[in-house]
Amino acid sequence: MDRGGKTYQMSFRRGEPGRFKDTGSKLSPTSVFEPFVENSVLDVVGKAKRGVTGTRIRYWADRQIFTPDAKFAYEDLAARARQTSFLVPGLKLTVRDERRLPGTPGESGPHQEVFHHDGGISEFVDFLAADSGVTDIWRLHGAGKFKETVPVLDENGHSKIAEVERDCEVDIALRWGIGYETTMRSFVNIIATPRVARTRPALSRHS
Repeated sequence: MDRGGKTYQMSFRRGEPGRFKDTGSKLSPTSVFEPFVENSVLDVVGKAKRGVTGTRIRYWADRQIFTPDAKFAYEDLAARARQTSFLVPGLKLTVRDERRLPGTPGESGPHQEVFHHDGGISEFVDFLAADSGVTDIWRLHGAGKFKETVPVLDENGHSKIAEVERDCEVDIALRWGIGYETTMRSFVNIIATPRVARTRPALSRHS
């Protein structure tokens, strides 16, 4: 992690903080790991340029969960990065593949794609549309409050049921096209919510 002119590092193994004895190119999933006995420590491992901040994460697949031949699917990673860049306007995500695996975009050398969309979900509609539009893209915004009953912690740290008030913001982009196929996507906090069956009749009934 780069912050305040320094580069910090912390290691974990299956959620437990500690240090790997090997460093640099010698570091591997089989390196000896020493858990912290008392407090966790954030090590200073270098310097960062002034004003530079950011986080880099390096990890290995847990062989207790994944098989030795498990591999990342580049197209799936790129699709998720592209989708997120539409949902968070201004965010720039870079996906780079240096594995040179046969049958992948990077089989002949490092392959990289950068995803960045200032137009947000309006650009997402253009990307998803398979036909020509008969309307412009309509953008609808709304905000309000609602109440729900949920478990919360009291001043003593005990769980209790209470009614809380939440803020809710809605951002919608839509467009009608010349085709007959309907494409709909729904997200809450950039997490896909695939159950949109109730929304479709509401749109078609008033169109």
